[in-house]
Amino acid sequence: VTPTFNAVAPICSGALLSPLPTTSTNGITGTWSPALNNTATTTYTFTPTAGQCATTTTLTITIKPVYTTNTTASTCQGTPYNLPWGGTASTAGVYTHIYTAANGCDSTVNLTLTIKPIYTTNTTASTCQGTPYNLPWGGTASTAGVYTHIYTAANGCDSTVNLTLTIKPIYTTNTTASTCQGTPYN
Repeated sequence: VTPTFNAVAPICSGALLSPLPTTSTNGITGTWSPALNNTATTTYTFTPTAGQCATTTTLTITIKPVYTTNTTASTCQGTPYNLPWGGTASTAGVYTHIYTAANGCDSTVNLTLTIKPIYTTNTTASTCQGTPYNLPWGGTASTAGVYTHIYTAANGCDSTVNLTLTIKPIYTTNTTASTCQGTPYN
């Protein structure tokens, strides 16, 4: 006699796997080997108890995979990052999303978000009155004030340079002197 058993429905990896019955649907008793494994698809062998005139039989339990995806992303400081599953994040850290995969098992996405800095540089320069100052990013300035330039830094974020320009005065001194006629003036 061949022992018969009801099929066991596939389960998600790590889910509870109930013990297999030690008595077949047609009344044969025995034991199963190997031990139950709820993390990998396994074929189990049922060995009937001696003296029952029964043969061994097998039963395969399918374990469906649970997916874990680790990914990274970055955004510039002050710019929220749009999470792929909806919502936004603006601080560095790991953001986790649990979803139901096509195989029906709950799976996980772990997204590690980094925040790239925005640089602000404050610098000073001066020029003489009437002499235009050549700005480092192009163009000239001839009046005192703060000149701002926004550029894309190596990390891809818009950053700022604030240049404070001062104008140095040119002094003109008018003076008078006199000497006697015929006497050179030194």
